[in-house]
Amino acid sequence: MIGNPGGMTLTEVLITIFIITIGLVAVATGMQLATVSINLGQQETTATFLAEEKLEDVKTFALGTLGTQGFANVASANFPVEAYGTITINGTIYNGYRRTTTITNPSATTKVVVVNVFYTPAGVAATNTERQVALSTVLTQR
Repeated sequence: MIGNPGGMTLTEVLITIFIITIGLVAVATGMQLATVSINLGQQETTATFLAEEKLEDVKTFALGTLGTQGFANVASANFPVEAYGTITINGTIYNGYRRTTTITNPSATTKVVVVNVFYTPAGVAATNTERQVALSTVLTQR
């Protein structure tokens, strides 16, 4: 007899289970990679936000009219390094990020501001290498 009209053989069931298992493992691996990628994207977006926020602080300081503010006083010393767990904006603490602000004076009327935000990717077991987002702007005196 060529076939079994009563049902499937044990070999057929095992082959079917093996094929389904391979498919499910592939789907699970894809979901894990997608989750890690989404998390990394979120962290990079937050780092970019923190860099933009600091650039706005520097611009506000440059336009400020208090005695210690103004374009002439825009210097790295007025924007100290912020370590992990010290960046707070509107009551939100950004524990997983640190930030540096570097200001250089290429000319008497120009300042270059570079803000670096560093973070360690969460959920990536292979590496604990710190990642970085850097934004810069040029300020000129009016």
